[in-house]
Amino acid sequence: MGPEAAYSGKLREHHVQVSISKVLLPVQLLMSWLASSLATDGSEDRLLVAFKFHAMFLSIHPFMDGNGRLARILTNVLLMQQGYPPVIISVAEKERYFKALQESDADLDFEPLLDFMLEVMYKTVDAINRYSVPDLLE
Repeated sequence: MGPEAAYSGKLREHHVQVSISKVLLPVQLLMSWLASSLATDGSEDRLLVAFKFHAMFLSIHPFMDGNGRLARILTNVLLMQQGYPPVIISVAEKERYFKALQESDADLDFEPLLDFMLEVMYKTVDAINRYSVPDLLE
């Protein structure tokens, strides 16, 4: 179990001070970049925009807990809004996911994360195709 198990589902017993000024500007800049990237005529592929957003959101790490879960949810929303399938990271792929994030963050190079996310997306599509029953949907 992770460290969150110690406080999961329990009310805080002490005051928590969050310095919003440290994350507010980076979050505003990220959201501005995202809006601008999505508003352009496709100069940057929407798929890459979603994956870069994921990495940049996690590098800001605006919340005390849940940043990874929220980043994955927001990334999937961005992907699905553009007609792409979601990226579902299995427990078996979690260590590779963290490694790709670390490599991307350390070198300020998104390629390790982009490669990982594309691979997982293809696996998701394969699983959807393998286990779907088209006749039931008609």
